[in-house]
Formats: sequence, C-alpha cells, structure tokens
Amino acid sequence: MSALGNLKVVVSYLRSGIDVNSKNRMNGWTALHWACVRGHNRVVETLIRAGADVYVTNSKGRWPIDVCKDNQTRELFRYHMKDEEVDAAIQNSETHAADSTVFVPNYMANPDLSAAWESPTNTTIADDEANYARSIERERSYQSPLIQATGPTADSCLGREFFVYKDVCDESHLLGSVFVDDIRSQKISELISQIRQELDDVPMSFSILRYNGQQAVPVGKKQEEFSLERVFRGENDAVVVKPKENSIHRFLN
Repeated sequence: MSALGNLKVVVSYLRSGIDVNSKNRMNGWTALHWACVRGHNRVVETLIRAGADVYVTNSKGRWPIDVCKDNQTRELFRYHMKDEEVDAAIQNSETHAADSTVFVPNYMANPDLSAAWESPTNTTIADDEANYARSIERERSYQSPLIQATGPTADSCLGREFFVYKDVCDESHLLGSVFVDDIRSQKISELISQIRQELDDVPMSFSILRYNGQQAVPVGKKQEEFSLERVFRGENDAVVVKPKENSIHRFLN
C-alpha cells in the first residue's frame, strides 16, 4: 500500500500496531523504501512520523533516501538525518534515483488494483488508539547515534500531523491528514483553509470539532484565531469536520 500511495490504508495498518520497519524477505525493502521510490511524499511523511527508521538498509545497503524518486522527497529527510547525508544523497541522485537491478515481485509489478484502495478488513483498530500512539512515541524517542550531537532543534519539533475525519472519528470516515510546520504560529483558521485546499471529499461548508479520544468538542468561531497549540493540546487530538447541514454548532461561510 505504501508503494501504491494509499495513505488511508497505510494509516489503518499503522494504527493497528503493525511493525513499520518490517522488511521484505526477498530484497530487504521496507514500506518507507517503497514510498520513497514511488514518490508518495505524504506516505513518506506519515511513515517517518510513525517511527519508520530512516537509516534502515535494504539488501543492497541502501537507505530509503538513496532510492527516492526525486529531490523533493529527499528533502523530507532534512529534519531526521544530518544535513551532509541529505546533501550527499541529492548529489548522487542520478545514480540512486532508481534501482534498475532490484527484484520487483509480481504482486508489486502487477498489483490487484480492484482491492488496492480498500481498507483492510481483518485489521483490528484499537478504540483507544493505544497502538498508534506507541508508534508515534517510538518516532519521538528514536535518535540515531549518528545525529546525537546535531539532533533536531526545539523549533523543528513543533511540526505536527493532524488526522481529519468526516462526521465521526472512525476509520471508515478518515479523509486524510494535513501537516503543520509550527503549531505555535499557525491559527485554527489557517488549518481550516489547509484542510479545504489539500483534502478530497471535504464539504464546501463545514464546522470543525476537536476529538480528544473520548468526545468531539466543537471549536468556536472566536477560537479560530487561536494557535493550534492552544486548542489542540493533546498529542493525539484529531480533527472532525461536520457538513453544514448536519452540524448543530457554528457554520463556516
């Protein structure tokens, strides 16, 4: 699913507690390798935030950044690797952009697209999202020995991913996710605009609620000028959008 760019199903598997660093027995590739080589940047970001090891190697000793499709994808590793490592990968992009010798299994070369965009039916999604919270915690606590002396600054840790649901916070209603660089400076109103611009199937007019794991709390009109940090205080708070006709709360013009 990472190779196909199916973000919704990738999130489903991550939240079920699947090992994000699991390797293919044939070539040693991980989900992050596949997302990188296919250029699915949002999947790449999601996997890294969920604890994917940026220094994991395939059977040929290549990191995920080495097989990236383009430099835009390589730049996503800037806050997770040393600058010189990212710069070296960019300089070697012509050599490492594609691995023509890698074995591509039939299920990847000729995927069953009839089922590729369906959510997994046998995946158990924990109601309290404990498994997914643990995977996020692994990403925060992980620090390669190579970058201990020059790890990310405090400001680089202010970025955050917000999962967005329609009507209810349920896997079948997941619209996708948006990434915010700095939750201190970005306002709620800016998040609303970002949701409209980046996600599909978003109602033309909707109200927004904060889901804290137990209940959906309406975000008031006056709170739209508050920073995201002030309103979404829980690390796993999610966003729920309500179509105008179904909302009993405020409406967005």
